Amino acid sequence: MAAYDVDLRAIELSRRDREYRGMQRLADELLARVHADQTPHGHQVRSRVYYELHMAGFRQWQDHLDRPRELLDRSMELAYQSRDSAELARDPLGMLHADMNISGLILPEIEMFESALTLSTQTLRDAEEIAEHAVDKFTKERAQRVGMNCMIHQVRIHMRIGGDHDLVRELWARAEENPVFQKLKAEGAACIERDKQNVERFLGG
Repeated sequence: MAAYDVDLRAIELSRRDREYRGMQRLADELLARVHADQTPHGHQVRSRVYYELHMAGFRQWQDHLDRPRELLDRSMELAYQSRDSAELARDPLGMLHADMNISGLILPEIEMFESALTLSTQTLRDAEEIAEHAVDKFTKERAQRVGMNCMIHQVRIHMRIGGDHDLVRELWARAEENPVFQKLKAEGAACIERDKQNVERFLGG
């Protein structure tokens, strides 16, 4: 996938900057270039593009005043496309990234909380197994990031549905032991501090 790293990074940066029209143009161009490539490499590139488009769609849905269901449905469709392409690419971590967001972002918003927690728990288990047996740093950190996000997603879901305090406390403590979590916390990541405050408020309530 190295040949397309610059293109994928440009798509990701456009998404983070909320430059959605430019991002869509870049995504369409890259998908056209790999259209005929049915190798694992081509499927992996498509998986990454679909993942970025899914994330952009979810953010657009979040930012929209009326939060139209069609935007959320499109984001979910792209997440499943990313997963399917990752499976064809034989990229288990790509599949887990999609499952992480389907379970942690999409399903809770359509109030499928039980399904979300079931899928997130399995995704966390699979990510931790990959991290434990990874032979290179990149794969290990990628799996650890999936694991961290799954734990945080589960914490958010349990708080949203008024779940058990002990379970929230246990999940948060496990998340705090995650090396990626610790790195983000040391860097002063706002998302970590925000979740920490929400957990403390929930447990103190």
